[in-house]
This record gives sequence, structure tokens and C-alpha cells, in this order.
Amino acid sequence: MKTENEMMTKEQENIQQNKKAKGPFIAIICCACLLGGFLGGFGTWLQSGYDKGEMAAWLGERIGTIAGNGLPVLMLIVSVIAFGYMAWALKKSKEEWKQAQNYDDEAFEIWNETSDKRIGTGMNLISYVTIFNYFSFSVSFYADIYYDGMSHLMLLFALIMLIVTIVASVTQQKNAVDFLKIVNPEKSGSVYDMKFQKKWIESCDEMEQQMIYKAAFHAYKVTNYLCLTLWTVFTVLAMVLKISLWPVTIVSAIWMTLAVSYAAESKRLSKSQNEAGSAAGGNPLSF
Repeated sequence: MKTENEMMTKEQENIQQNKKAKGPFIAIICCACLLGGFLGGFGTWLQSGYDKGEMAAWLGERIGTIAGNGLPVLMLIVSVIAFGYMAWALKKSKEEWKQAQNYDDEAFEIWNETSDKRIGTGMNLISYVTIFNYFSFSVSFYADIYYDGMSHLMLLFALIMLIVTIVASVTQQKNAVDFLKIVNPEKSGSVYDMKFQKKWIESCDEMEQQMIYKAAFHAYKVTNYLCLTLWTVFTVLAMVLKISLWPVTIVSAIWMTLAVSYAAESKRLSKSQNEAGSAAGGNPLSF
């Protein structure tokens, strides 16, 4: 049990930490208020000089037409780069695997780490390209519906690229996972299984799981900051351009889902941990 002196020391430590962090925090808040006030006043001043609805429509048509026709070509370029790299990474790792089986433990670990990084880079590139191609198809589809300058052939090309991306992505991920399971027999799970991620994480060792959890928490923090930034941007844009409430609504929905799911999972894990602790300790009234 902590003594009174120890409690006072902790209270003093809290005071010092809060005092140290309070200054930068207040400065950030003041800067944010000043920036928000400036942007709000500037946006209000601009409203008198043009029609926000017409400006938004003009910008939307120009940007949408250019992006709708140009993004399908970019889809092809980034797909060739990502899937080409992944194919090379798998081929190189498979060729090295034949020799790596004869390595001693230290040399094998070095090769295994290098191979994992190489394949991991390819998997990340595929994920980025897949998301980008989904977005690009949506832009082309939207432009084809609403803008006369959009080419129907470019929309068809975007659709073909999206289908190719989905098929190639699943195939490359399956090949990578199958190879990793050969190199690391303790790994388990099939890409085609809807619970693949859960089974894969369960088959990882404790250090790998910690890395996954830390990366997931970092992604959670970044997403929180991104939602706040997007909310600010869309709110300011509403003063300059006549945009609908959908951008702010979607960002807020994602933000709320993130917060609720994090809180619910934390509560579930805490409950499971308490139940496990109670079961390990036993019931003192039981015989």
C-alpha cells in the first residue's frame, strides 16, 4: 500500500506534467481559434463577390471531367507498378527459399526478416493501389453520369481496371500468404476465409501480435486526427462553396463509428480479462 508521501509525490508529479503540457496546449487552441476566425471572416467576405452555387458547379465540372478521364490511365500505371513489384518480390523470395533451407539459424532469421519486409512492401502497395482504383472508378462513374465531357470508353476502361485489380489483389495475397505459411509453418489461415485476419493474428507469436496491435492503435490515432481535419476543411468550404451536408455527415459517421467501436472493444476486452482473472484465482466460497 502506498504511503502518504508517495501519494503526495505522485500528485506533485501530476501537477508538474499538467503544467508542462498546458502551455503548448493553450497555444495550439489559441492558434486554431485565430485561424478559424480568419477563415470564417474571409469566407464571409468572399460570399458577396460571387454565387457560391455556380462556383461550386463550375469547379466540380472542370475537376470531375479532368479526373474522370485521367484517373483510369493512372489506374493502369500504378497497378502495373504495384503488381509487378509483388510478382518480383514473391519470385525472388521463392528462389532464395531453396538456398535458405540450408542456412544456420542466425542466417535463416536474417533472410526471413528480409523476405518478410520485401513481401510486406508488396502487400502494402497492393492495398494502396486497390483503394486508389476503387476511388478512381467512383470518380469516373460520377463524371460519366453528370458531365458531358466524360468519355464512355474511359469509364469502361476504369471498370475493367477495377475488376482486374480485385482479382489480381486476391490472387497475389493468396500467393504471398501461402508462401509465408510454407516458410513459417506455425502460421495458419486462408485468404478466402472470412475470418482470415483473426486466424492469422492468432497464429502469430507474441512479438508479432504486439507489433500488429501497436500499428492498429497508431492507425486509430491518425484516423482521429484525419477526421478532425476533414471536418474542419468541409466546414470551412461550406462557407466558400455551396456544398451539401454529405461530406461532414460521412466524416462524422466514420468518426463516431471509430470512437464507439474502440470503446466497445475496450470494454469487452476488460470484461474478458476480469473474468479470466477471477477464474484463475478461483472462488473462495466454492468447495
